Amino acid sequence: MLSAKKVGANNNFQFSDSLAKRTAYGLGVCSLGDLNNDGNTDIAVSAFDFDNNEGVIYVLFLDSKQEVISYVEIGRNKGGLVPNSALSFSDFGISMDALGDFNKDGTVDLLVGNRNEVYLLFLNTNGTVKSHKRIASGNNGLNLSIDARDYFGYSVGNVGDINGDGVVDIGVYNPDDRSVGGRSAFLYILFLNQDGSVKRYHRIDTRNNILKDTVVLANSRFGTSVCRFSKNRIIVGSSTATVNAERTGLIWLLDLDTNGVVTDFKRISNQTHGFTDTLHDLCLFGTSVDNIGDIDGDSIDEIAIGASFYFDSLKSGAVFILSLNRNDSINYLNRISNSTVPLPYVIHEEVRFGNDIAGVGDLNGDGKYDLITAGPRERISYPTGPYKGRIHVLYLDGISHKDNTVNTDNTPQLISINTLSIYPNPTNSTFKVSGTQDIEIEGVLVVLDMTGKVIYTLKNHNSKTAVDSKHLVSGMYIINYQTEKGFYQGKLIKE
Repeated sequence: MLSAKKVGANNNFQFSDSLAKRTAYGLGVCSLGDLNNDGNTDIAVSAFDFDNNEGVIYVLFLDSKQEVISYVEIGRNKGGLVPNSALSFSDFGISMDALGDFNKDGTVDLLVGNRNEVYLLFLNTNGTVKSHKRIASGNNGLNLSIDARDYFGYSVGNVGDINGDGVVDIGVYNPDDRSVGGRSAFLYILFLNQDGSVKRYHRIDTRNNILKDTVVLANSRFGTSVCRFSKNRIIVGSSTATVNAERTGLIWLLDLDTNGVVTDFKRISNQTHGFTDTLHDLCLFGTSVDNIGDIDGDSIDEIAIGASFYFDSLKSGAVFILSLNRNDSINYLNRISNSTVPLPYVIHEEVRFGNDIAGVGDLNGDGKYDLITAGPRERISYPTGPYKGRIHVLYLDGISHKDNTVNTDNTPQLISINTLSIYPNPTNSTFKVSGTQDIEIEGVLVVLDMTGKVIYTLKNHNSKTAVDSKHLVSGMYIINYQTEKGFYQGKLIKE
């Protein structure tokens, strides 16, 4: 990690006075890409409104220095969201993830969890809600019995297109599921239609398939976090899983068939060969997970993992960066916390640093991928100030994915971005690229979603060669092409 900064109620922007009465700012975080088309990445942050006992989401518009210049609040009857729901909004925003351009209007859309319901928010470029889809028991195709005591929606995640129909599917966790008798924790894969309704679902029942392991899975919170890793492969957190007689937590890599059934898996814990760190009991390793892109240039994406109760000098939390080899063995593991990678500030006791985490692409223009994480229990003034919460922007080290020159003060300066022509565009099969200059030479082609998250990378790509888009779901994508002659960028519409 190169550097970090905080974004919170009293950092970089003065929110309205009403936010000063709220705590748990930073329950969830995710990237919205360049939502307002000003050239800078924007983010969504969820918080809890103690005045109204409801959850809210803030769409934060950032400038080139990642300072907040304006924001929009989304909640019940706020920011364009008028939900037809009698359920409490007390847990609205307990979890979030970006859906990419789900409705194919060129704008990133948002997946939000609430207790016993899930919302798909289709956004305008000004951050307000254009329309939404509510998924709940017996609503919009979800033929699933959900008890009022359940917590369907505790975590949600974009898991990519599992069944190959060109539409993003989602993972939803219910830690208190009573749908099959008793009380269990289940992860659901919801297969969506293009309008956001549920086509069908598959329940991943850890009691009755190849994952079955009574020691590891008992009270493991399997599904605490979930996200896409690669095509039909997802990352799942089990934040209280038992490892070597301690409930340290672990993560799973699950291979799914087109029906969502687990066909193979890999467990990664502090007992995995190459895990070069120590985890303690109830550190909640796996609280959050995200695919943060190929940081080191080996064509394999890295994984960020939160452990919100990690203890080093203080029980403040930690973020781990995990790199894997092609055989899923550990390449390296780095921890960001008080005692390892130096931060420009102290993370105080019980901040829950790492409570949620999101890759955000390149925030500061140095060509390297960055991430944001949350500390929802951080005090504005330590140790006696009230709990407010903050967002931490972590600027990561790694290879540059853009061609940079260097000033005399060693500050990287991005050279001009050339226009990349993509044809056919829109496409439903293959596409090729060309530029304003002759780029019929080998280069690195990177496909990113609208949040800046890398979908895949093609090294030594020749521009005359067609790129297969069959693994892309419908929507808009950013295409980067780096050659010896420069850096090119364009947008692709996948039908």
